[in-house]
Amino acid sequence: MVGDTQACLSRGLSASIEEMSTSRNTPRPEPGERRASKLINWPLVPLRITLFLFFGGLACLVVYLPLHMREVGLSDEHSRVIATVAPLLSILGPLIVGPAADRLGKHKQVLLTGCLLLGAACYCLLLAVPLTSENGNFQGPTLSAAPNVQLRCNSKGARIVQELCSSQCPRWSDNTAWEMKIFNCKFDCGEKGEAYNRRLTSTTTTTTAAPTDDYDQPDLEGVPQNKPTEKDPFLNAYIGEPRPNLCFNHSLSSSNNLCNLMDHTSTLLVNISLPEVASMESTCEYPLSHIKISLGNESYSSLYCRGDCVVKCGVTSSLWDRVAGGHQICPATFPLTDPEVTFWSYLLARSVADIFPVAALPLADTLVVVLSSTHNSDVGRELSFGALGAIVVAPLVSLLVKFEITPWQDTPSALPILVFALLSLLAALALSWVKLPSVWYSRRMELGERPSVRVTHPGEALALLFVLLLLGLFWGALETYFPWFLQDVYRIYTWEMGLTVALGLVFTMPLLWNSETLIDYCGYTNIFIAAFVFYIIRFLGYQYLETFFVVETFEVFTLCLMWVTAVLYARNLTAKHLTATSQALIVLAHFCLGRFFGALASSTIGIPDGIHPRDFFKGCSVVAAIAGWLYFCIYYCCVRPGCGRKKILSGSGQLPAEAATTNGSYTPLRIYRGGDQEAKGHGRF
Repeated sequence: MVGDTQACLSRGLSASIEEMSTSRNTPRPEPGERRASKLINWPLVPLRITLFLFFGGLACLVVYLPLHMREVGLSDEHSRVIATVAPLLSILGPLIVGPAADRLGKHKQVLLTGCLLLGAACYCLLLAVPLTSENGNFQGPTLSAAPNVQLRCNSKGARIVQELCSSQCPRWSDNTAWEMKIFNCKFDCGEKGEAYNRRLTSTTTTTTAAPTDDYDQPDLEGVPQNKPTEKDPFLNAYIGEPRPNLCFNHSLSSSNNLCNLMDHTSTLLVNISLPEVASMESTCEYPLSHIKISLGNESYSSLYCRGDCVVKCGVTSSLWDRVAGGHQICPATFPLTDPEVTFWSYLLARSVADIFPVAALPLADTLVVVLSSTHNSDVGRELSFGALGAIVVAPLVSLLVKFEITPWQDTPSALPILVFALLSLLAALALSWVKLPSVWYSRRMELGERPSVRVTHPGEALALLFVLLLLGLFWGALETYFPWFLQDVYRIYTWEMGLTVALGLVFTMPLLWNSETLIDYCGYTNIFIAAFVFYIIRFLGYQYLETFFVVETFEVFTLCLMWVTAVLYARNLTAKHLTATSQALIVLAHFCLGRFFGALASSTIGIPDGIHPRDFFKGCSVVAAIAGWLYFCIYYCCVRPGCGRKKILSGSGQLPAEAATTNGSYTPLRIYRGGDQEAKGHGRF
């Protein structure tokens, strides 16, 4: 079981690490000295820039990839398959690069550069996946463009005609008065156009307009308006140019109507409560009769146009906003691609692309472990710059999505994928300035000999991997479809998704900056137990709270602090020449296998139509509570007492000198610190 290493681990591992560190040409600093290092550590600046760029782009992927699957038109079923298969195949990345990096020695930077470049190239393939219309989710905020909407009217009445985007027309019969702007009205006379225009331009022809019609032309948007004459109400002030008339009826029995002369510069703001829809073959039609129409302070029941020709006007409203949140959104061009082609091409590109970020992550952690030890810094302190990249980059990309600064109008989430590719290229460039010290590697590695595997407690290492798999399961169950949950339940816009990243990591920098102090004081086990506790709080918060902002901040404990603890613990469990392999194994357990089982659970249990996501979170909170409680009981009731007795019996019968320093009744759980002064600092290599 993952436990207090002061009580459980023997000095054999420390001795092996000390033997492999004899080639260090500088004295090993004490932990307190490292924490006192300056804010700007110039040898580590290239590494910090690399981490900033890499993790900043990675945050964009985590947030926007689920949305991109919807935007290309994939159904929820196909999206679930992709989200489940991709993390399973990504296991290949850590399995290959971990041992390879340990064999390459100081050339592992080349391997990380290759992963960054290949990841950027493969994710760009997602931008070339053809769009389809499989999901039919045209009323969601993730598709691309507003439908084509017109107001059509003649002497018999008026109707709003909307492009049919899916198998069913939207229904608005809820007595809600929607504000609409009518503009750019034109005649469409068809075959009767010439005769009708001649009749309109005649100066001697009179009309049979009802004398009770009240012709009014309000001042619309500052455009000067002219009232028609009684003899010819159809004529504009400019002779020869006919103008459409939009007339509003108070009631069917009333003859006191209000007519407005319209042209291509005129606009009219009205409030209309749409009636039941009449579905046509390719359009959705809403008759504007027997409804409530408000113009200014007056209410009317219907709308019609004077004359024999049909009048067509443009209509805009929040019902058909192109931006996220519109109620009825259609693709700009109705795709004809076979859904199976889109699915298989997306699955192939995504499965290959996901291999490289999870392959780059253990290599980046290995560089952090090596360079932080060499240049008197802490692992958590260096990883905090990666968290800073996520805090800064994700919201900036969200602003680009909001203002539509993207070449992909149909798929807004394609821009964050492109940003990840660009940041990966910049990270590879910054990585070229990172200098890896040759003293890190043993002489046997430099001579080409293969050193023996040194893992003092393989059972404890397996326990660590199992705990990380459980925590990865909860992370995968939450994060795989979390953007969907925010859209469907909290009605979060697409551009706001990146802001949730900054919100969740707002306290990350100060906590990670002093994370090793906290881990030294609490011990690995207590940090992992706290991660289970905060997962319980997060799941319960999403279930019961109407806002997710508060519980989202706990991600700093469930992911950031937990991951720094895992990196440090894996570093101390294995010999120096297996650093990359140990980091690859914890990535494999948490971000590959754990994410796979979490996505599988979400796909089969939490996402089906019959189960609300909040009910799924309720089940996750129960599972997290059971797992955390069992872990707590097994360690504190079984593992720690036995290890403590074994430690006392194997020594001189007295506790180590530094264990006498207590905080009240609590003894700080120092990590890999033996009783003799000679073994100090082994945990930090």
